Amino acid sequence: KQWYQRRVAITAGQFQEDNLGYGNKSDATRIPSRLFYQPKTLAVILGTIYKYRSENNWRKVDFTTSGRMAKHLEILSSIWNTFFEMGVQTRKKILLSEELDEANREKLKARIERGG
Repeated sequence: KQWYQRRVAITAGQFQEDNLGYGNKSDATRIPSRLFYQPKTLAVILGTIYKYRSENNWRKVDFTTSGRMAKHLEILSSIWNTFFEMGVQTRKKILLSEELDEANREKLKARIERGG
């Protein structure tokens, strides 16, 4: 059982590297890799994955299948939401100076929204 948990964590990390890495066109945000190495957050990651698996009646979680890309992104999103609820991660707040002209302000807002 322990090897299966390790494999799920490794494939989840590899999935996000392959699909959410450099040149990411998705709106999803990567989970920092350091969270996969901390026991508390790794337990949250695995717990969220297993909860999702049982709710959707999956036999196993396999991040290597490309047919479930939307479902895998949904799992990552639910992991993020769990981290926010627990206070492990916080949403960044960005304040823009009032001295910025309107054109630059809109450009920066659009860039910030794309970056998550």
